Amino acid sequence: MQNGPKNRNLSGEAMDNDISGKQRAMSGSAIEDLVVTLKTDKDWQMRSAAARELGKREMLSDNTISALSVALKDEELWVRWEAALAFLLVLTNNTQKLTTDAISALLFATKDADSDIKRVVIIVLGYQIGYHADIPQALYTQVILALLFAKKDEVEDVRRAASAALEMVFPEMQPALSIAIKDENEDVRSYAARALRALGVNS
Repeated sequence: MQNGPKNRNLSGEAMDNDISGKQRAMSGSAIEDLVVTLKTDKDWQMRSAAARELGKREMLSDNTISALSVALKDEELWVRWEAALAFLLVLTNNTQKLTTDAISALLFATKDADSDIKRVVIIVLGYQIGYHADIPQALYTQVILALLFAKKDEVEDVRRAASAALEMVFPEMQPALSIAIKDENEDVRSYAARALRALGVNS
């Protein structure tokens, strides 16, 4: 994984070193303190460092998941990057199930202007629905649709990530969409139909 997102004017390596220094100062801090820093600190480097430190923990508390989800929409690019990376680092080491709000935030981040952030959250979504397909049907079909659209992204690394994520969910994907197309909820049916069309399947 690279030092940081590409689309920053300042040197990525230098910025990464600055954040690393702040993160080392937080090492061993209580999770609650890190969450408060991530949610409220006015210094974006401190918010970035808090997110990075949270990514070193074995599991994510509910408060941590909530704070990282909000951080995915932070105005500062580096905070969003570190939040996305924290999700990736923790969730590739365990099969912890995220909240629906967190999955919605990850979905939102698949439209981030930075391709590296998109790449990371796409992989996280693949892990999540690969291990936990029992999320609300509308959300499941939205994730599948987002992954299928990402396969057509202009950036090759994003397309690769989307292909890898879809491989994680492929065995259950089409049967689940075939059920969703008959759901009583109109939105679910619409998402499923669009996903099936993207797969080249007549609904």
